[in-house]
Amino acid sequence: MDFGRLDVCLCVANVTTSREFYEKLGFRKVEGDDSEGWAVVVNGTSRVGLYQKPHMTDMFCLNFRGANIGNLASALGAKGFHLESEPTIRPDGSGSIHLRDPDGHLIFLDTSPSELKAYASDKNADESPSVIVTRTTSESAGFTNLVGELTKFLAVLNGEQDSFYAQHNKSDGIPTVVVAYIDNQAVGCGAFRWVKDEVVEIKRMYVDPAYRGKGVGGYVLKELEIWAKELGAKRSILETSRRLGAAVHLYHKSRYQVIANYGPYVGVEDSVCFSKDLQSA
Repeated sequence: MDFGRLDVCLCVANVTTSREFYEKLGFRKVEGDDSEGWAVVVNGTSRVGLYQKPHMTDMFCLNFRGANIGNLASALGAKGFHLESEPTIRPDGSGSIHLRDPDGHLIFLDTSPSELKAYASDKNADESPSVIVTRTTSESAGFTNLVGELTKFLAVLNGEQDSFYAQHNKSDGIPTVVVAYIDNQAVGCGAFRWVKDEVVEIKRMYVDPAYRGKGVGGYVLKELEIWAKELGAKRSILETSRRLGAAVHLYHKSRYQVIANYGPYVGVEDSVCFSKDLQSA
């Protein structure tokens, strides 16, 4: 049985005090609102949920998220486990169920539709072949070939608007390019250029369709961010099409925030722009 990602949930006397404690340990807050009495902090793959329950500070529970709840409910029932209440299961397999261990500790399994998709994507990435990312320039043969495919793809996607976008996506003379390889095959690429002091723009992100769903885009983006940060960048920005759902998901997952469209994309309805503080990355 696949239980998904494990979070530890703690009942605390004061969520602000506890959050600040974990932040001092190196965790960062990703969800929640102190005024509502809860917060989720993470450090690497470790997640801790903090819930303000002053009279229950000796309590904690295990919270598993991301797995298919429908499949889990069937498997647990087949093994004779008693559930605390009737499971809530949506048609896509998301939902919630909970049970207790022999000592009475709560085991809560809860997955939203978006978490179900994200966990499946992450799991596929974990099972993917070894991805090697290299720093290069726009003269790289691997980059040139991938950008050629990207250009053809965007021409179809953008239609009559392609000439507008193409003028802002020149690929010549870029000294900061990353290419990802699997089994010596160039399968993904990206680049960045400086737009002003301490700010870079991510450009030319593309993954070969045969290798999508394997985490390649995430590897490329991360390497670009590390490189830009090494060179003194404090913020990265980028633009993509609202119709590219996988790209939009990648940027949200990589902690980019939607911002007002900038530069040539102001007023362009099909464009969505993002920004990320590299200092906190």
